[in-house]
Amino acid sequence: MRLLLIGGSGLVGTLITPYLAVDHEIVVYDLVAPSADVEVGFRTGTVEDFDSLRAAMDGIDTVVYLAMNPKRGWGSVATSAVAFDVNVKGVYLAWWAAAEAGIRHGVHTSTMSVYREPRDRYPDETVPPDGVDFYGLTKAMGEQLSRHASEFRGLTINSLRLCHPIPDAEWPLPGDDVAALIATRASDLAAAYEAALHYRDGYQIFAISGDAEQRVTSLAKADRLLDWRPTPRPTSRDTTSAP
Repeated sequence: MRLLLIGGSGLVGTLITPYLAVDHEIVVYDLVAPSADVEVGFRTGTVEDFDSLRAAMDGIDTVVYLAMNPKRGWGSVATSAVAFDVNVKGVYLAWWAAAEAGIRHGVHTSTMSVYREPRDRYPDETVPPDGVDFYGLTKAMGEQLSRHASEFRGLTINSLRLCHPIPDAEWPLPGDDVAALIATRASDLAAAYEAALHYRDGYQIFAISGDAEQRVTSLAKADRLLDWRPTPRPTSRDTTSAP
């Protein structure tokens, strides 16, 4: 497929592009040129510019929405305002532009932070979001707008609720706390996006986590419908040299 990665120069886009580029033609739409060491196309623009979004979608098969607010100034008024621009307005405009371009499928990047934190275990996809901070709130609104686009614009869209994406070289994280359990390696993340590119059934939400033992997240839906499961974390026995 020819994929448009909106916000593809960010963290998640940089992690998954080398894997997706093996089988797909990638076009990154961002304000910043992609840093991934792979050959991709590049269109510059913002998610608030409908005309630029629409033009970038010519010849595209599937849209992957990866844009998110910056991490700098987390919780500030300025960053919170940008979150509404990127995680809400941008999602609405992107699916509108996709529908006008005749694109029938998309993947939306969400987060498990749509649920209020801290918590010992996250709900499954059947439980409505209850996050109250600007990030979880705007991401949950992006999910609702993706559902709206599916129901009223005729797209099939999968929202992936990501958990702590990291490069393979940094995985697994040390320790046994929630952050270490849910951290998701780039290759597993890319496999989830690959599966989401092909699964097309209205609007769906999937929890995507590195928690292979499902101690704090339920991955049953991703396993059942996407045939996706993360790499199990090595045990002490796995990392101990044989005598």
